[in-house]
Amino acid sequence: MCLFTTVHADESAAASAKEAQVKIAFLFNFIKFTQWPDLRSPTVSHKANMCILGDNPFGDMLHLLEHASSPEFTLEVNVNVRPAFIPQCHVLFVAAADPEELHSILAIAKKNAVLTVSELPGFARDGGIVEMVKVEQSVGLFSKNKINLRINLRGAEEEGLHLDAQMLEIAAEVLK
Repeated sequence: MCLFTTVHADESAAASAKEAQVKIAFLFNFIKFTQWPDLRSPTVSHKANMCILGDNPFGDMLHLLEHASSPEFTLEVNVNVRPAFIPQCHVLFVAAADPEELHSILAIAKKNAVLTVSELPGFARDGGIVEMVKVEQSVGLFSKNKINLRINLRGAEEEGLHLDAQMLEIAAEVLK
């Protein structure tokens, strides 16, 4: 293996870890910038459930949330949840789902005021609330990845969720 390949592999691993950190930070901040109906609010129960449906795409980086908390709530992270657990979630990250399964997952989430997030293409247009879109930007020989957000505001409002203006301002696209 040549040195360039080793350096490139190390840079790629570091970039993947950084991307996971950014996505995890987004997920935590989504809790802080979302208001749920009173009975579902993490500030009322003093507990927020973040759930991952499907394989954990964040790997070991998910441990960053173990000590995350807020004066209003403590955070519990649930990995590989089943659809029956969705009503207990405040934020549901959908790692993977076939189209028919996704429709059922989103229907359960909608009935229970669950903020849904995914990287699945078209997720926000298909009824999810927040879609994370990875965009590669190139400048000369260098490139960097950026995470953009597509937010389905109408879907959030239909669930009784209120998204803070700061969250909407950082979105690349807001679907109304």
